[in-house]
Amino acid sequence: MRGLRHEGSFLLYQVARFLGAVSIQILSVATGWEVYGRTHRPAALGFVGLFTFLPQVLFFPLTGTTADRYDRRWVVAFSFLGIAIGAWGLAWAAAQVRLSIFVFYGLIFILGVARAFAGPASQAMVPLLVPPALLSRA
Repeated sequence: MRGLRHEGSFLLYQVARFLGAVSIQILSVATGWEVYGRTHRPAALGFVGLFTFLPQVLFFPLTGTTADRYDRRWVVAFSFLGIAIGAWGLAWAAAQVRLSIFVFYGLIFILGVARAFAGPASQAMVPLLVPPALLSRA
């Protein structure tokens, strides 16, 4: 990626995307672990996957349009805010002893919605960060 090393914004963007992806994976594993620990049912893990993926299917017509119509930086910022709120909610829910599993599914759905909007907007930010001549390398 010679030539891109001078693009500080692009480097920060890539580091943020990497750390975000790692943190989402950690959150996904911890959530699955917590849900299984509460239910002891493999089907409950399937519902975790369903409520993670379902928002991407339901909102796909809106996510790309939102990324194109509005300022992508704000779409990503609000999406990450939604992810942070969802993560905080899951941490709070995990601390509760007697809480319906459906609360977890609702919070997982909220995280899925935030991730559905963050994906297209964050991928579309690359052209804003690098000059057109370096876009193919980025």
